[in-house]
Amino acid sequence: MRKFKFNLVIFIIIAVIVFFNQDWDDSSSTKQQAQPQVVQKTIKPSPAAKPDIQLAPWPMLNKDEANQQISDNLTAKNYYFVIDGSGSMRNIDCSGAYSKMDAAKIALTEFARNIPNEANIGIVAFDRNSISERLALQQKNEGEFNYAVQQIGYGGGTPLQSAIDIAYTKVTEQGRKQLGYGEYNIIVVTDGAASEGEDPTRIINRIIDNTPILVHTIGFCLGEDHSLNQPGRTFYKAANNIESLRQGLDDILAESEEFTITDFN
Repeated sequence: MRKFKFNLVIFIIIAVIVFFNQDWDDSSSTKQQAQPQVVQKTIKPSPAAKPDIQLAPWPMLNKDEANQQISDNLTAKNYYFVIDGSGSMRNIDCSGAYSKMDAAKIALTEFARNIPNEANIGIVAFDRNSISERLALQQKNEGEFNYAVQQIGYGGGTPLQSAIDIAYTKVTEQGRKQLGYGEYNIIVVTDGAASEGEDPTRIINRIIDNTPILVHTIGFCLGEDHSLNQPGRTFYKAANNIESLRQGLDDILAESEEFTITDFN
């Protein structure tokens, strides 16, 4: 009997040990299953900031090179004239026996002789016939140039901004043909301040700040006080008689020769 009781006690002890071991294993397994799974999130980088839009460098070449007309002379010099034919050009304030228009025509035709034959020349003018291109920018033909100059009359106001805007457009078109090479000059001959709403300061600043185009102005009977006179930025000559008008035009050739493309940033 004692032996039976002893065996029963041993059996109970073993059963208890087995029971607690099984419970411990189940508890440990449950704890392991209860542990949260670590989820790795893929963090997408924020999109890069868009760069500031930059204007294409002058003369804004066409992307489709197949349709690009290329000049035979990429290094040609270009002289595009803006000629004032406003009503005041009929006056003889400072031009002696000539009207200011006649004096300008004499000086311009003489100046044309000195322009290199391989250079391109063109004219936009405003007079009683409004604003228009009188000679397309093309290789120098002195006869055609002189004829176009002689046909300019006088009358009306002084729409300098509009005329210079045309000049800028035509010179830029030529710049594309020359792939930006060569030399570019806009030459303004005027005897008065711009008409209301035609202040050329905006277009002049655009040209100077963004292109290598040189802007020359002959202020005929004007003195130094003119919106086109920007010291250090434009070339301005005050012409008080026909001789100084001639000299002012001749100086343009010297000024353009001193300028190189490295001067344009």
